[in-house]
Amino acid sequence: MPRGDLLHKAVRRKLSGLRSALRFRLASEGTAWLVVALVALVFVTLGFDYLLRLDRLQRGLIMGAALAGVLWVVWRRLLRPLLVPMDHGNLALLVERHYGQLGDRLVSAVEFSEADPESLALASQAMIDRMADQANEMARPLDFRKVIQRSDMWTSMGAAACAAMLLGWFAIWNYDVMALWFQRNVTIWSNAEWPQQTVLRVEGGPDFVVVRGRDLGVTISVEPGKVAPEYVTVHARYPSVAGMTEDRVHRASATARTYVKIFRAVSEPFEFYVTGGDDSRDKRRPHKVRVLDPPVLRDVSFTVVCPAYMEQEKPRTYPGALGTINVPDGSTVQITARSTKDLTGAQLFLDGEPAGELTVRKVAVKGSAGARPRGVSGHFALEVKPAPPGKAKRVQARELKLALTDTDGISNPVAGQYLIQILPDQDPKISARKQGVGASVTPNATIPLLTHGTDDNGIAALAARIQLVPKKAPPIVEPIKLPELGAREVRTRHELELRERFEPKAVIQVSVQAEDTFPAAWGGPNRSTSGVLDFRIVRPEELMAELVRRQKELRLEFVQTIALQASARAKVLLAIQAASGDTVPLEAQQAVTASGGLQSSVASECAKAAMTLQDILDELTYNKLGSPQSRRQLAEGVIQPLRDLAAPIRSAIEALGAMAKLSDAAALRQQGDLTAQVQLKILDQLKAIRDRMQKLESRQELAYKLEVIIKLWNRVVKTTEKESEAEVGKALGPGKKPEDKKQPSTRPTSKPSE
Repeated sequence: MPRGDLLHKAVRRKLSGLRSALRFRLASEGTAWLVVALVALVFVTLGFDYLLRLDRLQRGLIMGAALAGVLWVVWRRLLRPLLVPMDHGNLALLVERHYGQLGDRLVSAVEFSEADPESLALASQAMIDRMADQANEMARPLDFRKVIQRSDMWTSMGAAACAAMLLGWFAIWNYDVMALWFQRNVTIWSNAEWPQQTVLRVEGGPDFVVVRGRDLGVTISVEPGKVAPEYVTVHARYPSVAGMTEDRVHRASATARTYVKIFRAVSEPFEFYVTGGDDSRDKRRPHKVRVLDPPVLRDVSFTVVCPAYMEQEKPRTYPGALGTINVPDGSTVQITARSTKDLTGAQLFLDGEPAGELTVRKVAVKGSAGARPRGVSGHFALEVKPAPPGKAKRVQARELKLALTDTDGISNPVAGQYLIQILPDQDPKISARKQGVGASVTPNATIPLLTHGTDDNGIAALAARIQLVPKKAPPIVEPIKLPELGAREVRTRHELELRERFEPKAVIQVSVQAEDTFPAAWGGPNRSTSGVLDFRIVRPEELMAELVRRQKELRLEFVQTIALQASARAKVLLAIQAASGDTVPLEAQQAVTASGGLQSSVASECAKAAMTLQDILDELTYNKLGSPQSRRQLAEGVIQPLRDLAAPIRSAIEALGAMAKLSDAAALRQQGDLTAQVQLKILDQLKAIRDRMQKLESRQELAYKLEVIIKLWNRVVKTTEKESEAEVGKALGPGKKPEDKKQPSTRPTSKPSE
């Protein structure tokens, strides 16, 4: 059998019929998709246009995009499937998938019938023929059209029919709407408009002019007979802002038919349009706003002339670019500036009220032949307003505005706007601390006061105040001499004399009050008081006993210092003994190191003792306790020798440090002998100081005990005299007094010599 006749004609006709049925199914499904796409195009363009009231360009763009979508559907769902090749081999494979009993016989027969004879030269012709006969016999009774799945086709066609009926029903029911859609979207160049309930009109348009920096008011009204929406939306486009800005403007009342939009402080040209309700026609032709430049100031400078009491060397000048000018209270501010346009007038306002003077003057202008009226100069004074008593002084902020009017009649009420910060004269700052006395003082004591005061404009007076506690009487005020009157910083040392103005057991508070140079005519001077120093008045013998007790405690601690010095020397001797050989053993180095540490402790204790004794000496001096001789003995016999020990102790410490580094035993022994001698001298001096301390304590203790005895004796004598006079008066009878007779005094007349 020839290879071209392997397939029976009936089978070939079935395959051809299958191809036609497949193309019909694809064409039907693609056409259904096209109908759905067209219906969608109508409703999408209708929805966009009806809701947004598109202009001609927008309608064209949306229609173009929708048509592009339709063309894509045509290609994807109609043309592309129909252009797919459908040869007998592909069709036979489709039949084999549906009828599995063919067992690939039909596909093989089609392939052998279409194969090149040379490629089958080695194949068995009998087997090919046998296989083709079986394929023809099995395929002839089969219905190839059952292979086609028509459910999707019917679904698509049903959807298309529904879409078409929906569009038809909508077109019949809303004929006017569809007619307008056709005119606006199919014949794009038509000017037909959608019917709308709201028609807005921008009054005073279409374009506007405003002075730069001023507010622009725009009124939007609703045409009579149309619906007024609750609000309208103003869409504005500014060069300095990306995109559009939107602002809702509501009606003033429920019955109002106008809307007012205020553009605040317009500084650049822009455009806007208004939409509201179903009216969006205004965006087709936005309103342009043009800005005119008013006269403004440049090269502004402020010169602050401070009040005379501040003793300012020269006025201070500030550039206007700062925006905020700090001005002391009571100052005069001078203003100079230039304008960008020719002027006819200028005004100055402080917190909205006219203040000072501002005049226009002619100045040279670059590029102009002669002088032009563009200069501005003037001044204003700040009136001092004293702060209410008890309230803190705070910086006051006042707004300064400069208004200009140019030769074109354009006025600028805010040609310059600045913040004036008025700095009030602050209270002085004063601190005080005591020196040389403790919390307990004698009635006749002197209290040294170290004061430190500062003020922004100068201190005029200082005074020490002594207040008895509780406050039953006014304080005692004692002036303090100033090293320089009106100095902004003052440091003084004042010795406050109590002069037995207070009895023992009294408690007093001492403080320092400062006054500045702020004039009295303005509510000055400003005053401030330092912190309070509390003192308790005690009897001299009580304070003396306390100071003697402190000296005893110090002497007992000083005995430990002597022991430390002896131990330091013993360590050096131990190191010398341990280094008897040629090398320095570890024991010797450890002894030298320990001696250095002990010697450092001795130095610290001596410095501490000298400082403590100096405090005791100061209290003795300022409380007028003891005799000048005893105080001199304490200073020269104890305190100064302790201070003089600092140098030899330091030398010993340095020598011990050097010894610790020696590795030669002979050198260590030699250096150790010298150091031990120095330490011995220090030890002897420490013992001598201890002995002088002990003698001085004994004398001071004896002196204050004798003072107590003398005071008791005087008290007893006075009491005895009073009792004797009372008895004599009783013996002589009423109305008679004994004659005064001077009796030799038996009381001690002077303090015992120390």
